[in-house]
Amino acid sequence: MKTRSLSSRLTLPLTVMLVLLLVSGCQTPGARTPAAMNWDQTRLTAALQAAEERIAVGKFEQTRLSLEKFAGLPDQRLRLTLARVDIEEGDYVAALERLEAEASGALQTPEYHRLRGVALEGLGRWPEAAEAYGKAYANKPAAHLLIARLEALALSGQIDEARALLARERGRFPGQASLQVLAARLHARAADPEAALTELQTAALAEPDSRDIRRRLAEAYTSAKRYGEACAFWRALVADSLGADERQSNRHRLAECLLLAGRIDEARLVYRVLVLTRPDDEAAQVGLAAASLAAGEPTEALPAAMKVLQQHDSHIDARLIAALCYNRLNQPERAIELLSASPSDDDTHGFAQKLLEHWLRVQS
Repeated sequence: MKTRSLSSRLTLPLTVMLVLLLVSGCQTPGARTPAAMNWDQTRLTAALQAAEERIAVGKFEQTRLSLEKFAGLPDQRLRLTLARVDIEEGDYVAALERLEAEASGALQTPEYHRLRGVALEGLGRWPEAAEAYGKAYANKPAAHLLIARLEALALSGQIDEARALLARERGRFPGQASLQVLAARLHARAADPEAALTELQTAALAEPDSRDIRRRLAEAYTSAKRYGEACAFWRALVADSLGADERQSNRHRLAECLLLAGRIDEARLVYRVLVLTRPDDEAAQVGLAAASLAAGEPTEALPAAMKVLQQHDSHIDARLIAALCYNRLNQPERAIELLSASPSDDDTHGFAQKLLEHWLRVQS
């Protein structure tokens, strides 16, 4: 009995091995079992998750190399991810070719249409981009897809269509400051500054700490010729600037707005700060010259204007201001000399020529 039992225990594993060999022998060497295919899909899913992390930190070449080993798999996620890499690298043609060669199953996904819209936008094909974004939005209504379509419509010159679309769809996304900012841009493009201002005021209530919205508000107040309110915003933006370049830019806008508001002395003070901060800032020198002349101070205006002319002889604004300064200082011959030497190509509006003709008549 013991011998027979031992024999049974020994033959059972052998039988199992023979069965396994027979089963495996029924397959050709190149065939893929469902288990093997499932393993490939598992590996691909993990690789795609890693690819998302690499794309987020700009490791595009590593992403491409890590996905090459899965090139034979018929998985639309793989090709859409590779198209994203093409787009991130600025190769919009390659991205578009990859997407248009995609299997028909992917044609119904919002991500496919969105990526196609981005590629077309990168190539400057705005109407087609708007159409692609529209298909993505129809499949999956989302604020960012609506914004993308609206911007593509605006860039293709279809402002009325964009405004009509926004009026129809914005109710789906109440309280979206980004949509209000875009609406303001569309109103501005349609020469409706008051409507743009209203949209931005609403956006500022939703996101009071947004620097971008506050800057847009300052620009909207300026466009609407509400200079007092605009100056307050520009002054606040100067104080809140993150760096020297941003502060310089905001100070320029503040000074210009102060001039438009007729607050000449305040504008002169801001321009003086700009010139002291960056003596090579030509726009600041011209601004100081214009503000000083407007304040009745040609002795301060003239050196600023002449400094610009010494660097750029063809600067028509500096030449006009310098000529007006000489005239104010009772040196009309110097003014006429300056205007007579003015390059006509730079005097696009003919101001220098008209002023010269006027002074010549007065002199005669």
